[in-house]
Amino acid sequence: MVDTNYYTPGIEEFYIGFEYEFKDYLDDIDKTLFKWETFTIIDGDEIQDVVFQTDHNNIRVKYLDKEDIEGLGFSTRNLKYWEQEDESIIYRKNNYVIVFWKNAHKSDYKTNIYIKQETGLGMHSFKGECKNKSELKVILKQLNIK
Repeated sequence: MVDTNYYTPGIEEFYIGFEYEFKDYLDDIDKTLFKWETFTIIDGDEIQDVVFQTDHNNIRVKYLDKEDIEGLGFSTRNLKYWEQEDESIIYRKNNYVIVFWKNAHKSDYKTNIYIKQETGLGMHSFKGECKNKSELKVILKQLNIK
């Protein structure tokens, strides 16, 4: 059974700070007994190990979701300038808004966001695809959003 909340990352997605899950077999003989362990890449050696020495069927990454965004301090409360639409989830933190929306060409809203300052000229700080929490952390860091 395939879990649609997760995907197998490509080699190009691995970097220091990247979060992923690894299938840990509980029994060397019975491969149906396993649990998923969460890891964060901490150095270049680990990237090399994961990319070149691991069966990629044993690695997965959770698509960006509500819990990830809220875990970074964003909230759906106190939305002063925005109203929620049927296919969007809108989050706010300090002076920034993240809109997490459903892509018209896909059956889920796991990958598309835009980040905007609530005040100012109304320019988007970021608009595009964001597959997972690690990518969102990088985007927020590049935009100096804490």
